[in-house]
Amino acid sequence: MNTLQKPVLIYIDYLIFILCWMILIVDSVNGYLLRSGVNLPISISQIHKMTLLFLMLIRILVTNKNALILTALFLVTLLIPSVNYMLSESEIPYKDFIIITKILIMPIAYFYFKSVIIRHPIPAHRRLIRLFHISFWIIVINMILGGLGYGFSQYGAEGGTRGFFYSGNEISATMVTIFAILGYWLWNKKRLLFIPFFLLAIGISLLKATKVAFFGSLLLLVFIPLVSEKRNLFALTRLRLVILSLTAISIPFLIDFLWIAVKKIGIYDRVVYFYHQFDFVTFILSSRNLRVEEGMDIYIHQYSWFEMIFGRGLSGFSQFMFERMPEIHTVEIDFFDLLFYFGAFGGIGLIFSFWLKLLVKSFRERNNPEIPYSPIIFLTNLLLIGASLTAGHIMISAMAGIFIGFYNSLLYYRPVQKPDLREQSVGKE
Repeated sequence: MNTLQKPVLIYIDYLIFILCWMILIVDSVNGYLLRSGVNLPISISQIHKMTLLFLMLIRILVTNKNALILTALFLVTLLIPSVNYMLSESEIPYKDFIIITKILIMPIAYFYFKSVIIRHPIPAHRRLIRLFHISFWIIVINMILGGLGYGFSQYGAEGGTRGFFYSGNEISATMVTIFAILGYWLWNKKRLLFIPFFLLAIGISLLKATKVAFFGSLLLLVFIPLVSEKRNLFALTRLRLVILSLTAISIPFLIDFLWIAVKKIGIYDRVVYFYHQFDFVTFILSSRNLRVEEGMDIYIHQYSWFEMIFGRGLSGFSQFMFERMPEIHTVEIDFFDLLFYFGAFGGIGLIFSFWLKLLVKSFRERNNPEIPYSPIIFLTNLLLIGASLTAGHIMISAMAGIFIGFYNSLLYYRPVQKPDLREQSVGKE
C-alpha cells in the first residue's frame, strides 16, 4: 500500500462508520417522507445504503481480494435469473436488483469489518459497540413514537407499530441482533444495567408486536447469562441451573402477562381471528405454510431444470404466484424465497450455505477464550437462521444485513491486552 493510499483508506473507513451510525436515522427520515406523501424516484434510504455498499466494496478491493472474488461469484450467480428474465420478457426486473442488493449487503459488511477488526481490534470494537448503542436508542425512540400514535402501524388497524421505519419486517431481525450484542456486552461489563436493558427491549418488542422481535428478546434474556460463563457452553453449572429453574417457574406468569399485553397493544382480534380460521401450524406461521405449498408446486411442476438450479428471480416467480394467490408475490420464509428466486445452486448452495458456514464457525469457536463474543454470536446465528426457516426479511434484508455482518466479524476480535474477557468483562478497553 503506497503512502497516498493509506490516508485515503483511513478517510473511507471514517466515512463508512459515519454512514453506519446514520443507517436507522436515514431509514426513519425516509419513512417519515413516505408517510407524508413525498415519493422520490429513488429513496434516500436506497441512496444511503448503495453509497455505503460502494465504499465497503472499495475497501475490500484493497484489503481482501479473495472476499471480493467471492462477492463477485455471489453477484454473477444471483444475476442469472434476472438476465434470463430480461431476455425472455424484454423487461428490466428492477425489484430483482433490489433483492440482490439486500442479500449481498450482509456478506460485504462481514468481509469489510472482518478486515478492519483484524487490523485494529480495539478501536474497531469500540466503534462497533457505539454503533449498536446509537442504533438501539433510535429504535426505542421510534417504537415509543409509534406507541403514541405516530408513524406506521405494523398490522394496520389491527395493532402493533414500527415507528417511522417503512420496512417493518426488517426491523425485527435488526432488533434481535442489537439486543444480542448489547445484552451480552452489558452482562459482562455493566451487569446492573442488564435487566433494565432487557425490560426496555421486551417492552419495545411488544409494541412492535412481531414474533421474531418478542420471542427473540425473551430467549436472549434467558440465554445470555447461560452462554456468558467461561466454561463449556453445554455444561450444567450452578448459575445455569438457577437461571433455568427461575425461567421454568416464571412461565405461568409470562403466559398471563402475554395475554394481558396482547389485549393492551391492540392485536388481540388479529390473534383470535387467525386462531379460529386456521390450524395450529398455519396460525403460528401466519399462513406462510400455505404459500410454501403453492411455491413448491410451482418449483416442481412449472420450473425448467435450468430454473430449478438458478431460479426465476422475484419477478419470474411472482408471475406464477400471482396466478394462484393474486395478492401474494412472495413466500416470506427466507429459505424458500432464496430457493424460488435463485434456485438450488444460487439460493441454497451459495447464500444459505454462507450463513450456515458462519453458524458452524461460531459453533466451533464457542468455547474459545480468545474470542470473547463467540458464544453470543453462535446463539444469535442459531436464532436468526431458525427464524429464517419460519419467517422472512432476515437473509433478505439490507437493514438487518449490515448489523448481522458486523457482529459476525467479531469472531475475529481478539483484544490484545486481555486473553479471556469472559473471566473479567467483555469489551473493557
